[in-house]
Amino acid sequence: MTTMDLAYETCGAGLPLVLLHAYPLSRAIWRPVASRLASTAHLVLPDLRGFGASPGGPQPAAFGDYGDDVVALLDRLGLARVVLAGVSFGGYIALDLLRRHPERLAGLVLSNTRATADTPAGVAARAQQAALAETHGAAAVADQMLPRLLRPDAPEEVQRAVGRIITANQPGAIAAATRAMALRQDTSALLGQIAVPTLVIGATDDPLIAPADTVALHRAIPDSSLLICRASGHLSCLEQPTSWAAAVAALLRRVATAEPRLSRC
Repeated sequence: MTTMDLAYETCGAGLPLVLLHAYPLSRAIWRPVASRLASTAHLVLPDLRGFGASPGGPQPAAFGDYGDDVVALLDRLGLARVVLAGVSFGGYIALDLLRRHPERLAGLVLSNTRATADTPAGVAARAQQAALAETHGAAAVADQMLPRLLRPDAPEEVQRAVGRIITANQPGAIAAATRAMALRQDTSALLGQIAVPTLVIGATDDPLIAPADTVALHRAIPDSSLLICRASGHLSCLEQPTSWAAAVAALLRRVATAEPRLSRC
C-alpha cells in the first residue's frame, strides 16, 4: 500500500474537524461551510486521492487507499483524534475509517451517505460511469451527475461551480474512484457499536439517498442526532450550508463535553 500526500488546506481554531468531500468533486465544495465553521473548529480540508490538487497514484485504487491517505495526513499534522465529516463518497470513507481505525475518531458526521454496499445493479452502474469517464471525459460525467447532485432549481452559480469542479478532475481518477466505490465493504454491522457523538444529515430532495434511508441510518446509530435539510439535493452542504454548519457546530459542542482533553489547535 502506497499512500499519497494529499493536497489540503486548514483554517479556523477549535476542535479538529476533517471534511471529506463528495465524488467526483474536491475540497472546493466546503467553502460555504468552512466560512461558517472557522470560528468553531480547526478545519482540515483535503482533496482526496486523484481529485483537486492531490495526486492519483497507481490505478486502479483499492477503496481502503482513500482512507489510508487521510490517516497519513492526520499523522503528518499530528492529529491523534479528530471529528470526521464526510458527504456521500466522503461518508463511505469515514465509515471505512471507523471500521479500521476507530481510535482516530472523536466524533462523526455522515452526510447524504449510506453504510450498505452497492447492489449488483449499483455495481453495474458504476462500471458504466467509469467507462463514460474514460471514453468521454470529465465533462460527460458532469453532465450525468449534476442532476443527481443538486436540485433542479439550485442557483445557476452553484450549478456552474459544481460543473467546473467536476470537469477540473482527471477522467482516470474519476474512473478509479468509481470502481473502488463498487468494491467497498458493507459497514452496517458497525452502526450499533458507534460510541462517539454522531450526526446524520440527509436532504428532502436527494435522488441518491432517500430521506427514509437517512432516517434509518440515524436510528441504527445509538444516540445519534439527525438533520434533514429542506429544499436540498445530494450536496446539502452546498445548498443549505447554514443549517448544515449549525448542526455540525452543535455536534462539536457534544464532542467537547465528551472529550474535554481533545487537543485544540
